[in-house]
Amino acid sequence: MYVTKHESMSVRLVPFIRCLAAGAARCICAAAGSARAAVYNIYSDFSSSSDPSGAWTYGYEPSVNGAFTTYATEQQYGSTQYWFYHTVGAGGLPNIGHGGLVGYPTGSVEMQAGDNSPSNSNDYAYVSVLRFTAPSAGAYSADINFTGIGAGSDTQDYVYVDGAPVLQQEVKNQGTATYSNGLLTLTAGEIVDIIVSNGAGNSTNPGDTNLVGVTAVLQSPPADVPEPASLALLGVAVVWMTAVRRRIRQAI
Repeated sequence: MYVTKHESMSVRLVPFIRCLAAGAARCICAAAGSARAAVYNIYSDFSSSSDPSGAWTYGYEPSVNGAFTTYATEQQYGSTQYWFYHTVGAGGLPNIGHGGLVGYPTGSVEMQAGDNSPSNSNDYAYVSVLRFTAPSAGAYSADINFTGIGAGSDTQDYVYVDGAPVLQQEVKNQGTATYSNGLLTLTAGEIVDIIVSNGAGNSTNPGDTNLVGVTAVLQSPPADVPEPASLALLGVAVVWMTAVRRRIRQAI
C-alpha cells in the first residue's frame, strides 16, 4: 500500500504525542504530590505540655463567644490528660481531656463545661473552648463533630468562625451534631472556635452530665481543590497538545 509523505509524518508524530501526554501527566502528579495538604487534627495534635500548641489553643470563656482565656493548669487523672480552669473534682471544670476516653468515637477529645449545678455560680456559666487559628490564608476544609457520652448527657455546642456562629445545637444522651464545610476561606490569624456549654436540661437537672466528645480536623488546601502549580502545568500541557494537533492538520 502506498503511504503519502503526510500520512507518514502523522504516523511518526503519534508516539511523540503519547510521550508528551504521559510526561505532562507525570509532571502534574509530581506537583500535586509535592504540595501536600496541611492537616490539623485536634486529637493527634494535642499537647499536654504546651498551650497554645501549634494552631490549637485550649481555653474557656465566661459565656459563649465571650472573652477567651487559655487554660493555665494541666494534670493527669487516670489515663486522661486534662487542661482545666477551676479545680472541682477530677480534672477540674471546665476542661478538655485527651487519652483514655471510653464511649466516644475514635479520635475524640473530651470537652466539659463548667459545673452543671446552678448553685455553683462561680463556674456554672463557663464554657470550654477549643480554638483553631489559621496559620495562613487560604481555603480549608473543616469537619467538626460532637457526640454525647450517653444517658443524661446534655450540652449546648457551638462552632464560631471569625466571631459568627455557624453551628448551634443541643446534644443530649448519645446524640450528635456536625459542622462540615468543604471550602472554608480563612485569612491568616482568623479563628474557628469550638465551644461546649451546659445544655438546657442542666439548668433544671444538675444530675445531667455536661461533657461531650469532639473530633475536629481542618485541612488546607481541601483535598478536592487542585494546587495552582498543578493547574499551571495542566494548562501548559493543553497548549502543547493543541499546537501539535494543529501542525498535524497542516501537514495533512
